[in-house]
Order: sequence, then structure tokens, then C-alpha cells
Amino acid sequence: MDMEMDYLLVPTGVGKRFDETALSLMRGYWAEHPHYLRGDGAHIICRNQEVLERVRKYQDEDRPNASSTAILFRPENVLMGSMGWIDLDAQLADFVEWCQQRWSCELFLATGKPATAAFLRHD
Repeated sequence: MDMEMDYLLVPTGVGKRFDETALSLMRGYWAEHPHYLRGDGAHIICRNQEVLERVRKYQDEDRPNASSTAILFRPENVLMGSMGWIDLDAQLADFVEWCQQRWSCELFLATGKPATAAFLRHD
């Protein structure tokens, strides 16, 4: 992955894994956003259609795009990378809250420190 993963959404309920239905619903959450599915399974969420076209154009150059964020959905956690754009971070915060309303899960920084959706919103 060319983008560092900054956050982990970790299941805390029984079995401590997201089942395939949960992962499918999570992927579906982003379906209406401009996004690109990379070969490594990461979903690259883009600020707009123009950014999406740039991401597609340079997909083989393995370089980060400052107007996108990466999400990798796995049973043991959902990894999320951010390039620091407040609007994309707010979208990630909305996603985290949406997930937490449906499944027992907690947000952590990549360092292991607990975080909140408000942290993503830069509140």
C-alpha cells in the first residue's frame, strides 16, 4: 500500500471479527462515493470525480494522492488511511459512527491509542 494506514476500526463483540455480511455492508457504504478498488483490495475514496480519474490514470505508479484516502476491509479490522483533508476525515468519521451504530467496534490510531469519531473531525 502506498498510503500509511492511520486508523483501525476493531470489532469488540462476540468472536471479535467482522463477518462477511458486515464487510459487504461497509463496502456498500462507500459505493456512492468516487472510489477505486486497487489490486491489493484497498478502496481508494476520492474527494471528487476529477481526483478519481487521476487515481485511475496513475494507478500503476504506486504513489499517494493527497486528495484521497484508503480503506482496507478485513475481518479482524478495517484499516483507514488519511491524507489529512478535513472533508475526507469527516467522511471517515461519519463511516465510523455508522459502523458503531451497527456493530460493536472501537476506533484506534495506528499507534494503538484509542480514538473517537470526533478526533477524525478535528473537534
